[in-house]
Amino acid sequence: MAQLVEFVRQYNIHTVLLDAAGTIYDDKGPFEGVVEALHTLQNDGVNFLLATNNTTTSLTGIKAYMSNFGIEMEEDHIISSGLVLRDVPYLKERVAGKKVYVVGSEGSRQYVSLAEGEIEESVKDAEMVVFASSFPTGNNIWINEIADEWRKRPDLDLICINPDRYVQHQKRPYPVIGFYVDRFIEETGASVDFVGKPDRSFSILVENHLKNMNIPMDDRVIFCDDNPYNIRQMSIDLPLKAVHLRDTGLSFDPVDFGLPYQWASLV
Repeated sequence: MAQLVEFVRQYNIHTVLLDAAGTIYDDKGPFEGVVEALHTLQNDGVNFLLATNNTTTSLTGIKAYMSNFGIEMEEDHIISSGLVLRDVPYLKERVAGKKVYVVGSEGSRQYVSLAEGEIEESVKDAEMVVFASSFPTGNNIWINEIADEWRKRPDLDLICINPDRYVQHQKRPYPVIGFYVDRFIEETGASVDFVGKPDRSFSILVENHLKNMNIPMDDRVIFCDDNPYNIRQMSIDLPLKAVHLRDTGLSFDPVDFGLPYQWASLV
């Protein structure tokens, strides 16, 4: 992370977009030097924003989690992929005013509420399903429940707001929501739209978010991530600098675990 500070100063960077899990912290806490580096950036007057696929936790929860590390930030400095439902026009049109069943935690529901969706407690009453986060156990229950309902109503609108199939847990790949949505698709043949990194919807979200904060989108913005697919897409879509961080110790070769590389999202 010390190299990141040097890079920011060398290229006169005004805004740093950092991925969260796998880039600045893991399940044990922040990586060595991260807190000090972020404090240095903030003291230098550099804008620091999180750019994460975390849709398990609400914005308030993410802010509190960062505060536990000694990193203070406002909620508008957190760009969660769940915000695509509110801030990407073609996605908000699908959600606003619709009855939505959310697969995920209590915190996951915020992203649907911000997009003016009406949350339903039963998929039977919903017009749309938003897949936001998986559970430690029992994921087969909701897979079967939604599969049964989709077979009755194949026009049920389906969106997954976190494309990650795996995250790192104890230095091993741990399956999360995208993995289970793939299982749902295999079982039903249903079509599900995956939005968030590395989909272009996240690039649109970032561009709109910075515009609303009056932060210029130019080559003095850098986006840092440990997933090369996310890096590639953002650098194609936006005129920023994209940096692939490899010094966190969490990047792994999916082939070593028998995983298809295209699904090895580490964010």
